[in-house]
Amino acid sequence: MNDILLVEDNEELAELIMAFLRRDGYTVCWVTTGKGAVSYMENHSVRLMLLDIMLPEMDGFAVCRAVRKQHNLPILIMSARSGREDKLSG
Repeated sequence: MNDILLVEDNEELAELIMAFLRRDGYTVCWVTTGKGAVSYMENHSVRLMLLDIMLPEMDGFAVCRAVRKQHNLPILIMSARSGREDKLSG
C-alpha cells in the first residue's frame, strides 16, 4: 500500500511534491487525471490523497465525490482556485 496518492496534472509540480514526500519517507503514487485517480482507487488503498481540482477528464470535486462513495480516507485539496464557492465545495 502506498501512503499517498498524488493527483496532479502538472508534471513539474508533481515531481517537486513527490521529491519532498519521498525524502520524508512516504511512498507516493502519482496519477495525472481524475479518471486515473478513481481507477487507481478501485484496486488499491492509500492513507491520504493529495488532490488537484483542475484536472483533465474529470475535475477534482467529481473525483472526491466518487472516492468518498467507496473509501473513507483523508483528502487534501490543492488548488489555485481562490473563489468562495470553490473553497466551500472543497
